[in-house]
Amino acid sequence: MTRSQRSLLLFLLIGHFAFSQADSLKNEPIDSLLVWLDDNILPNPEYYHDIALHTLAKAHASKDDFLVGEAHSRLASWHGYYIPFVEDSIVYHSEKTVEYYQKAEAVEELAGAYLSLSIDYMNTSLTQKAQEVLFKAITIYEELEDEAGLGRAYRRLTVLCNIEEQLDQAVEYGKQALDLLVKDEDYYSISLVYLEFIDIYRKLERYEESYMAADSCIAIVERAVDNGQAIMARAYADRGKTAAVVEDFEQSFQDHNKALAIVTEFVGPDHPAVATFRDGVGRALFRQEKYDEALPHLQASVEGYEEREQQWVAEMVTSYGLLADCYEKLGNYQQAVFYQKQSRAVQDTLTRNKIANLESEALIKYETGKKDQELEEQAKLIRQKTKIQWLSIGIAVSLALLLTALFYFFKRNQKTTAALAVKNSENELLLKEIHHRVKNNLEMVSSLLKLQSVKTTDREAKDVMRASQNRVQSMGIIHQKLYQGENLGSIEMLDYFQNLSENIIDAFGANDKVEVQYDMDMVELDVDTAVPIGLIVNELLTNSLKYAFPEDRKGKIELSLTEMDETQLQLVVADNGVGQTVGAAPKGTGFGSQLVQLLTSQLQGSMQADYSTGTRLVFQLEKANWG
Repeated sequence: MTRSQRSLLLFLLIGHFAFSQADSLKNEPIDSLLVWLDDNILPNPEYYHDIALHTLAKAHASKDDFLVGEAHSRLASWHGYYIPFVEDSIVYHSEKTVEYYQKAEAVEELAGAYLSLSIDYMNTSLTQKAQEVLFKAITIYEELEDEAGLGRAYRRLTVLCNIEEQLDQAVEYGKQALDLLVKDEDYYSISLVYLEFIDIYRKLERYEESYMAADSCIAIVERAVDNGQAIMARAYADRGKTAAVVEDFEQSFQDHNKALAIVTEFVGPDHPAVATFRDGVGRALFRQEKYDEALPHLQASVEGYEEREQQWVAEMVTSYGLLADCYEKLGNYQQAVFYQKQSRAVQDTLTRNKIANLESEALIKYETGKKDQELEEQAKLIRQKTKIQWLSIGIAVSLALLLTALFYFFKRNQKTTAALAVKNSENELLLKEIHHRVKNNLEMVSSLLKLQSVKTTDREAKDVMRASQNRVQSMGIIHQKLYQGENLGSIEMLDYFQNLSENIIDAFGANDKVEVQYDMDMVELDVDTAVPIGLIVNELLTNSLKYAFPEDRKGKIELSLTEMDETQLQLVVADNGVGQTVGAAPKGTGFGSQLVQLLTSQLQGSMQADYSTGTRLVFQLEKANWG
């Protein structure tokens, strides 16, 4: 028998054995299959995914929501380990895990699933969603009085704040996490907090603390963390980055080389992660002017980053640029130009990151005004150039000169128009990002109010916080509509009222109790008019839900907004509830009524009330800044 025949026979025997083992596993009960999936995720036999899908199918057939959630959690973990660049699959299975744990009312497991999902959201740049699920997890752990769970949640908040460049807050959350995790002796999570501190302190230019965090992380993994090779590799790599910042390039090379050796041994030389760890080695060699040695590492790291695309877009910018510099140093200018173009192309996708920390509507208007002024100046420049063009044509003394002048000015005007079109697109992107940032900031405020209300036992304080949360959400919806819509200058009010009503009714849990009817056509208003109207409607809807339908009484609320002419609006908010006795003292604190009066005055308006059949309020308002 030849060597090739023996090899073929061995392959067939191994394949037959693997399929036989997989077939026998499929006959096991679900609990045994889940245990097998846990035990074999690191060995990762070739039939692992097939067994995981089979377990999921069995769980669905059992109609046990908890088991379905367990099966989805294993699939999410497997995709994270071995298919790390298909983030949609990881997020899908993590969201399904949450969904089925909720159905099963598995509270403790649900909190853990929220923590896992938060990291998946961060890896796909969905930081707002990550924040939302983290606060849900924190709420559960606080109700359970689970300090270990809270420690793990604060660790994730440390990561989130680092991503969003809230570095001082990240340090505070990290210290809170350490206090709780040390009590629980959760050394794995403690090592991850120190790992995050390496990067945070480097950004804060506190380099000694960055080194100390790296040394602490490495020591804890060596002493108390089983299978901690991945954490160890990242700790050495991050310490190498700190060494590079302080220009200790030899130390940087040693640390990155150590990280590369660890990860190669852990996952094998063909895993995509190995290629990305070569980036630090290449950088250290480049800084030591060892360009020939640096080139293969930088080239391999770029190929690894290209597989990750959106997840590592920032790293791709710097990696492309460094590879271009390396090729330039070696005299290969063609490759240098190619990778420099790649770097610029990726950098274009990061334009939105230039806008940060916009915290007020006044600043938004200021930035918008600056963009409008730039556009007007450019338009004047184009008109001026057009006049020069026609003047040049008029004084032409021959057909040849005339044709030459026409061609010249046509091409120049064409370039200017194209440049203006690009500028307009950039300005539109920047304005959308501004509204997006404001919406995110308002959602952050809303989430903090919600978190604080959970911690508050005073009923009256809870009501005040919920009312404030609804007011913030009413403004946030406006900015969401602005950046999602085609027209950045106005909001379609019917769609806005529908969104606002749904949020408020959901907040009161009144979906089966109260119906909202909209008697209005499409009305588009600018943000200066839409915001106060939105706040008025928010207050009146809240009052109706709180007072108009006591003792589970069902009812209807009518909303309408009509443009009477170019400047006048009529707003009607009515319900068929219990109404109000004329002359009776208002219910609640009275702040809502004062706010409605103030907003009505802001729009130069008036209000008429009718309590004969429920409550009917009619407002006559003027559009803001219409003159």
